[in-house]
Amino acid sequence: AGVGAALMRAAARHARAEWSAATLYATVASTNAPARALYARCGYAEAGEAAPGVGGGELGREILLRADARVSAESEETGTSDCAVAA
Repeated sequence: AGVGAALMRAAARHARAEWSAATLYATVASTNAPARALYARCGYAEAGEAAPGVGGGELGREILLRADARVSAESEETGTSDCAVAA
């Protein structure tokens, strides 16, 4: 499993456990294809453009992403390389 996916799973678990979060948000530069691919594997979908000034904007237009904060127990137990955040 990749480090990025493991971090995303840990963040989702923490958000659910500590804050009872139901939804996760992130911003990503429109030009950052590897990060966008990771977020997509982790269940994030485009939710619009980020507010001006969010994310720095140095790498192009900033995209607002949203995902369900539920973590798939099956994916977590099997240790699959894909992120376990439910779509």
